[in-house]
Amino acid sequence: MALNLSRSTKLYVSTVKTGFTSSNTFEIPVLDGYSFSQDAATQEVTLSEAGIAPTRGKRIFNTALNPAEVSVTTYLRPYLDTTHKAVESVLWEALVGAGPVGTNTKSGATYFEADFENSNVHQLLALQFFFVLENTTMHVEDVILNTAEIDFSIESIGSIAWSGQGLKITEQTNAANFPQSGEFLAIAANAEFITNKLSVMGISKATTTTSAYWTVDYATLLDDTALHNLVDATVYTADITVDGGTTQTISIDPATIGGDNVADVIDEINEQLDGAYAEISDGDLVITSASSSSTSVMLISDGAINALLGTMDSNFVNIGSETTGQGSLKPYNIAITGGSLSIDNGVTFLTPEELGVVNNPIGSFTGARSVSGNVTCYLNTGTSNSGGLLSDLVSDTTTVTQEFEMLLKIGGAATPRVELDMKHAHLVIPAVATDDVLGLDIAFSALGQDIDTTDELLVRYFATP
Repeated sequence: MALNLSRSTKLYVSTVKTGFTSSNTFEIPVLDGYSFSQDAATQEVTLSEAGIAPTRGKRIFNTALNPAEVSVTTYLRPYLDTTHKAVESVLWEALVGAGPVGTNTKSGATYFEADFENSNVHQLLALQFFFVLENTTMHVEDVILNTAEIDFSIESIGSIAWSGQGLKITEQTNAANFPQSGEFLAIAANAEFITNKLSVMGISKATTTTSAYWTVDYATLLDDTALHNLVDATVYTADITVDGGTTQTISIDPATIGGDNVADVIDEINEQLDGAYAEISDGDLVITSASSSSTSVMLISDGAINALLGTMDSNFVNIGSETTGQGSLKPYNIAITGGSLSIDNGVTFLTPEELGVVNNPIGSFTGARSVSGNVTCYLNTGTSNSGGLLSDLVSDTTTVTQEFEMLLKIGGAATPRVELDMKHAHLVIPAVATDDVLGLDIAFSALGQDIDTTDELLVRYFATP
């Protein structure tokens, strides 16, 4: 008898089914309570007859194999290896886009980042989950990550509960069919844990404030479907500084951007740009900061020879002009007692409905993206405390979408920490909890700058230098 105990589980996650290497396959430590399962949909046929001796039998048919359900929990674990990285980076990659690895996650000298810039896709990156047990290996094929819930309860360690669905579960008995030693990126020895009790939250009311933006005037004639007219032999550059941050050099090579239209250039700018968003508005090119208030400033220096922001169309009028942010943010001083943030991709699997066979799922599509959560705190009186936040939200009956800037630093201001940055969070009126010490439950949803933008959330890991 070959039994398997969950305490011996090793999880390896890969982007491939064969040809495992340390660049496409990763060891992911998981917590107790993981699960993977698959069942079938059935149809029951019964009879209902009148008479002295009615037929009362029934038949049951297996109609379809339901998608496999997978659920694992990992800790938030940053580490430093020349650049800042995360043990669970491949899971972030699959949650926020179609990949490949390194597309939606970036390991940098300052932090590791996962963003939603490329999340407007129908199909997300499919992962292979290999649960290596004591006496066998179970393979969940083509897992699509649907949800992730980040928990920062102050009495625990920062963690993420991941869940998704795959096509099927198979047992692998041939060692060639699952990762072996040397064929995966092992857990970094210096991977750190995040202690939630040090966590801090910054929240500021952004209503009546505006972001800085830079407009390149094309006399309202810029067309995103028009050819961009950039010369393939020329690399176009521009230096952009957003809100006093580090200068970012945007570099566009027309030969490699993957398209000939102005919209393709805009997409490439957004792929490289951090903290701001480029779009075509009323026929002009507009680059807008994700932050607001009078501290929001955009500085753009465009090369005169290889100009980027001004040569995409023959109707170009001038290099552009800046409008600084307006107004001031109202900060609130709120010490949190716990909370969580959830990301939901709204994934739906498709399964045929042919008769006479057990149908198998054939794939999946994303739905509406949702980033929401809640934080809890004590009810502390004062205009800039949690009581003031409650009063401001209750008294404001004219603002239909409340916009706040929220920055959660899980693990505190020092390292290691993980930051959840939401520039456009919509808050509802907090619920009052009448415990021994009165508290508030503040629910929020992270929104994009516009309904078609993908800047709801930035996730950044900071490892200890």
